[in-house]
Amino acid sequence: MNCVSDFFENGSIGYSPDKNHFDGLELKAYNWRVSLLDVKKVKSSFFENTDIFPKGSVKFDNALLMKDIKHEWIGLKKIKTNTDRLINVK
Repeated sequence: MNCVSDFFENGSIGYSPDKNHFDGLELKAYNWRVSLLDVKKVKSSFFENTDIFPKGSVKFDNALLMKDIKHEWIGLKKIKTNTDRLINVK
């Protein structure tokens, strides 16, 4: 679990597609602490959409739980992109 925790602790910025841009969000965690979850079943209408992801191209890896940590969410500047290259967001 240490490798997974280290990866996310050092990569606290994420972007989500929204029409013709990506919305950015950064998590600042001031006392990083995670627990590994034992997941029995995973279901996702987004990742199971074969129009976006060919069958077998996405595989669940792990799940981490963060609780009782001091943190803040910071909105980042939107990134504009060519709409022809974005996933169709509904």
